[in-house]
Amino acid sequence: MTITEIALTLPFACADGDEIIMIGDVHGCAAQFDALLDHASAMPRAPGRRRKLILGGDIIDRGPASLLAIDLAIGAKERVGADEAIHLIGNHEQMLKIALIDEDDPVSQRAAEIWLRNGGGKVIEELMEANPGKRLDVPAALGPDRMAWLDGLVPYHRSRRILAVHAGLNPTASFPKFLAQPWAINLRHLDEDNHWAWVREPFLRHLPRPDWGHHGHFVLHGHTTPSHDPTSTQEQIERCRLNLDGGSFGTGEVRMVRIVGNDAVLVTKRI
Repeated sequence: MTITEIALTLPFACADGDEIIMIGDVHGCAAQFDALLDHASAMPRAPGRRRKLILGGDIIDRGPASLLAIDLAIGAKERVGADEAIHLIGNHEQMLKIALIDEDDPVSQRAAEIWLRNGGGKVIEELMEANPGKRLDVPAALGPDRMAWLDGLVPYHRSRRILAVHAGLNPTASFPKFLAQPWAINLRHLDEDNHWAWVREPFLRHLPRPDWGHHGHFVLHGHTTPSHDPTSTQEQIERCRLNLDGGSFGTGEVRMVRIVGNDAVLVTKRI
């Protein structure tokens, strides 16, 4: 496993009292996630600041160890010595949560179909291996701690002019209305460009005013793999965003950033 670090200067700063550590899309790549948590725990704390750990969503699906990844997420706050842990909901957790609302409801059934086609089948395989010979009850198989983790996921987090959200912001949408979109939606009628868990365009190609950013913020996001977002790190900074999706399940890379004021360090772990 290799590690790289890149020092960055951001155009906007986090809150004076915060030290931000955010980890992007894990997608069941628990080994890299575990290594990043070790790396974060070894980073000296910023004097006089509260350490905030943000997990950017899509902890699950596609990779080999989603259940372990959830367990690592549950214990991550204590592991890195954070004062607060914020667990964002990604579109993959969203699909699972909608699927679990009511198995007899067509909206939940549709969500389950979409989730299984988009990597959720790996989670089902893990649950069946852990519960051989039984009719699979997903909430029971996940257990109370993992279900409580799912229930506690939130859409976004702000620290002064730094905004952490799973997929990004639509520059043409109303900022408060966009972030107020619920997670419990009918995926049959999903408008990806207008949901914080799914948006790609026009967010990724948007070049905002340097003094204004995205609705006044610098955005920490994931959701889009490097193959679909070939923009360089420096170009991303110029666009007032930083993509923490390393393509984990396909590339073996999981990304993390630490921010104190305007200073940031981008860390990648790759197998």
